[in-house]
Amino acid sequence: MGHLLLAYATVNSPVGQLALAAASQGLCRLGIGESAAEVLADLSPFEVIDSPAELESAMAQLNEYFQGTRRQFDLKFDLGEATDFQAEVYRALCQIPYGETRSYAWVARQIRKPAAARAIGQACRANPLPIFIPCHRVVSAGGKLGGYSSGLDIKRRLLDLEAIRK
Repeated sequence: MGHLLLAYATVNSPVGQLALAAASQGLCRLGIGESAAEVLADLSPFEVIDSPAELESAMAQLNEYFQGTRRQFDLKFDLGEATDFQAEVYRALCQIPYGETRSYAWVARQIRKPAAARAIGQACRANPLPIFIPCHRVVSAGGKLGGYSSGLDIKRRLLDLEAIRK
């Protein structure tokens, strides 16, 4: 078996620099406020090629999202490193409508594991594709922001962006 190729690109956005990586199976990483090197650091089995053309669609859709003209992403994701539980959580997160939030408990009920709210938070923290898989739309019971792997300021900015453009 040959090397798996990984394309990457960086793009500026209203929430800082974004670094994207894609394998042949689809988009596999989005780092917010990170360099490409930081995003790619744990992907060492791949042969890395700098090929923004491979990521044109992802970058265009992100740009549309930040301009307020895109509410859903139409991209292929590579979640091969996710556990079955994480993949289940990520599918549920993608069902949260643009401009709305849901609680960790709501996500737990969606995946038929009502006692798993804390594990939902851990799965959100491990989300390799924030924004595309909208973990920023998950908040604590009572509406508190909860956590966010890229920081609460970024989570607040993403939620504000979506609320403004409903």
